[in-house]
Amino acid sequence: MSKNVPKLRFKGFEDEWKEKKLINFLSESRIPGSNGSKAKKLTVKLWAKGVVPKKEIYEGSDNTKYYTRKAGQLMYGKLDFLNCAFGIVPDHLDGYESTVDAPAFDIKNINPYFLFSKIIQKNFYKRNGDIADGSRKAKRIHSDVFLNMSIKVPSLEEQEKIANFLSKVDSIIEKQGKKIQYWNFYKKGMMQKIFKQEIRFKDDKGLDYPEWEEMTLGDVDVELTRGPFGSALKKEFMVDKGIETYKVYEQKHAIQKNIKIGEYYINKEKYNELKRFKVNPGDFIMSCSGTVGELFKIPNNAEKGVINQALLKIEVGSKVNEEYFLYCFRKNLDGLETKGSGIKNITSVKFLKEEFIMPIPFLKEQEKIGDFFVKIDAILDKEYKKLEELKHLKKGLLQQIFI
Repeated sequence: MSKNVPKLRFKGFEDEWKEKKLINFLSESRIPGSNGSKAKKLTVKLWAKGVVPKKEIYEGSDNTKYYTRKAGQLMYGKLDFLNCAFGIVPDHLDGYESTVDAPAFDIKNINPYFLFSKIIQKNFYKRNGDIADGSRKAKRIHSDVFLNMSIKVPSLEEQEKIANFLSKVDSIIEKQGKKIQYWNFYKKGMMQKIFKQEIRFKDDKGLDYPEWEEMTLGDVDVELTRGPFGSALKKEFMVDKGIETYKVYEQKHAIQKNIKIGEYYINKEKYNELKRFKVNPGDFIMSCSGTVGELFKIPNNAEKGVINQALLKIEVGSKVNEEYFLYCFRKNLDGLETKGSGIKNITSVKFLKEEFIMPIPFLKEQEKIGDFFVKIDAILDKEYKKLEELKHLKKGLLQQIFI
């Protein structure tokens, strides 16, 4: 097969694709705009996530020159070319402005969607970016360099076919994303109503459960253990995974909610020495530095192991349902972050034991609340998997549709 035809093609098209420079299809737009203190600014997000309004903490400089951008123009970020910072200006941002570091181009003689779908392929931006940039990621990819990059293109008619097909795929992906947004919104709303007691569960006879009580974690016998000092788990104590080795659980396990990652292990002797810090299925681990407050329940299939110094282990006793604890604890952490008070203390065992207040319903009602949110999360997991499958399908199609 010729190098100038794709693996996957619509019927009726047989001509080879032709290599052309982007300057044949793009012309840089330099419509004078405002200065930095007045401009309605926009920016280009990484990984082809589009052109969006720029959120600024500080007002821009009067001396910085801005240029007006029009709907339908192609933009990219000079400093983030290798991070796939490309986008098309949407209609609602027509008239917004950017500096020369986010240039814009009028598009001609090519289908805009086809062009955009091509340049966000890694074999375009990474290969061309590395050549032009010399692999120094801080260097800008200037407009003249960009315009001299080449792509292979078919006839305009074939471009239209490809663009229409990919647009339909994107529409399906977008609908799946909105489905996930709906369930997240529903879950958030139900959490607010349930934990404010605006919605209450009934017992099996349709009667109300007893009133909730406000309690600390100490009141409900929740055990908290901060990870060992760093000196107890130096790299020199780490061994290769094997028979009678034990996993070292790190902050990333709590953040990414994934037990399969991580490569640090200790031997049996070290594990027994650190048995106070061992984790069991049903225990919770919480991140205590950097991204603070990420909570993860250790599943039944987890490897035996210990927590490191960046984690807090939480063992829930018989007075609290594990699933209820997970959702209620997270909700209360969100409340601390919203108020801006107490968040700095959440890694303190003393604070959590004595001052961190949680609403505690009757145990049977806890179980119903926990089960309710587990079911919502199961739906969300299923929908997220569908979304990833669709994205993977699109990625495979792109690799075969383009050269």
